[in-house]
Amino acid sequence: IADQEMMVSNGTACVCEVKWRIGNSEREGERMTKNNIKLALRCFNVECDNWISKISTRSKLDTIIKHIENSYNAMNRMMKQNKVEIKEAYLELKRQQAKIVFEQMLARKAKREEEARQREILREQEKIEKEIQQQKEKALKEQQQYLKEQQRLMKQAQQTQAMKDRIAELEAYIKQLNNDMEELDQYTTFRCRSGYVYVISQPNSNQVKIGVTRR
Repeated sequence: IADQEMMVSNGTACVCEVKWRIGNSEREGERMTKNNIKLALRCFNVECDNWISKISTRSKLDTIIKHIENSYNAMNRMMKQNKVEIKEAYLELKRQQAKIVFEQMLARKAKREEEARQREILREQEKIEKEIQQQKEKALKEQQQYLKEQQRLMKQAQQTQAMKDRIAELEAYIKQLNNDMEELDQYTTFRCRSGYVYVISQPNSNQVKIGVTRR
């Protein structure tokens, strides 16, 4: 825009190659020429601003530029009789302005999408952490139940073989739960090309849950 203003101020945006006279008055001819140049630039700028203001991420840049070029050609045809012409260099600045606005629109859209993606990743990470906490609480509850049963059986003065087998079984369960809770405490979330990969062990089970967040 600054370059456009410079061309307008130094008289190179729109020119008239003929020195008109009105009633043998060169001054009146110059005044008419200045008014025609102002009119041509004002009309052309208004039409360009209108098309550029309509630019969005869904716009076709080539179409917008074509409309600007059509306005340029129409205005020059209209002013041809008065020998007034908007210069090609000024038109090129309008093309560049449309391109810059379109690129800014795309950049803002990309920024919004990236921010949305980051929020989605954060939500999924929070969901993972909540699920892991629930697994830990479940494992702790089962461990306490097994410990109580184990302590009750061990307090029996006389223990049958079935009771001894149960105590050994409970000991194995408790050990497995300890391992499961340690794994949950030490779970690692790491970044890979497809997103975040996480592993959740199921307490008292040989199964694990593997998930991948969207990147």
